[in-house]
Amino acid sequence: MAKLGGYEFEKIENMKNLTQRAASAWGTVEGSTGAKYELIAYCGKQLVRGTNHCFIVKETLQTIRQEERIVAVVVNEFNGEFEIVRDKFEVIFG
Repeated sequence: MAKLGGYEFEKIENMKNLTQRAASAWGTVEGSTGAKYELIAYCGKQLVRGTNHCFIVKETLQTIRQEERIVAVVVNEFNGEFEIVRDKFEVIFG
């Protein structure tokens, strides 16, 4: 498992392979409003005040234009609670 910026990277592309904690964090993303999210990959976790879980997702905005983009979303898990802490920073390839 590689580390970068304190993250332990675990490329997981199938929801069935997520740990229970990562799946609960993903549920927080799915439960947010204003867009639909499709999991591309679970990137890994970072131990901070709790645990940050990083996901790469396809976001489809729930607007008339229904714009799509690839973004990273970070969910913090602390004391059994999950909260999106770094909301949708765009992923640029190339």
